[in-house]
Amino acid sequence: MSLLWDFKDNLGYTKATLSILQVVLRDAASWVHRFIGTFLWNYPAMKYPTSKINNKKMKNFWDRVSRSLASGQGQFRAPYQDKCCENPPTLDPVYGKGHVVDDLGGLKTYITGSPESKLAILLISDIFGYEAPNLRNLADKVAASGFYVVVPDFLHGDPATPEIMQTSRDEWLNKHKMEQGFEDAKPVIEALKKKGFSAIGAAGFCWGAKVVVMLAKYDYINAAVLLHPGPLTHDDIRDVKQPIAILGAEIDQYSPPEVVKEFAEILSLKPEVDSHVKIFPGVVHGWSVRYDANDKTAVEKAEEAQKEMLDWFVKYVK
Repeated sequence: MSLLWDFKDNLGYTKATLSILQVVLRDAASWVHRFIGTFLWNYPAMKYPTSKINNKKMKNFWDRVSRSLASGQGQFRAPYQDKCCENPPTLDPVYGKGHVVDDLGGLKTYITGSPESKLAILLISDIFGYEAPNLRNLADKVAASGFYVVVPDFLHGDPATPEIMQTSRDEWLNKHKMEQGFEDAKPVIEALKKKGFSAIGAAGFCWGAKVVVMLAKYDYINAAVLLHPGPLTHDDIRDVKQPIAILGAEIDQYSPPEVVKEFAEILSLKPEVDSHVKIFPGVVHGWSVRYDANDKTAVEKAEEAQKEMLDWFVKYVK
């Protein structure tokens, strides 16, 4: 701003001021939208205000803002990035060894496994919904181990797409609140109990992990597994009452390793709750169900996490 004092007359000063204001205000609506969508939403320190990672990362955050404004002449030019939307599945309503029922506790549901087992597992999808082939493959695999597996349509026939997340993210998220997912899960669990299932475990992926952690605060389920969870709070973890496993990714903007480690610290202070926390190296958010089936390494890394999930259920859902 010191350049303003170089002008010899008020006219020059006024022109310079107006030029700066024009740059700052130009495309203001777009700037604010992209600022919030690209940085504030995706930046861990904004989602975890009580986290120890904030001091350093908030400084880095504002440094990035300053650099972006400087290089873009007043416009925020960073591309929209959201790991939550990378590698979206090609949905298939008839995929899997199981079948779809129109009503389990009020929700359309993919079901696989024998009802004679009396041990049920509830899988709660990410934002792409219950028709994702990799998710149904996982359900079939868990069923082969002796469980009755249900994958309800918590998104009510309206799964997200990368395009939706680009253009109407807030509207979609407001229609599909995780808190509503928690409410929708209750009648599903009640329906399973009425069918005679004596123990129920639940696993959630990204969006679904928040629903599962809410269930784990009560006696709705007997065990919980969170895989690359979406944004959770310390209080979410502090209030858990059921055995819980948290499987995080090394590269994850929603639950970064620093935050997952803090969750582990909180759980370590709750000896009455069995817990297991692991950060998988070299993987990104969504790796356990949004892998490329033709990529051998990606499949192996996904299967490693899936095995840990299954082992947790074998141990506690019995």
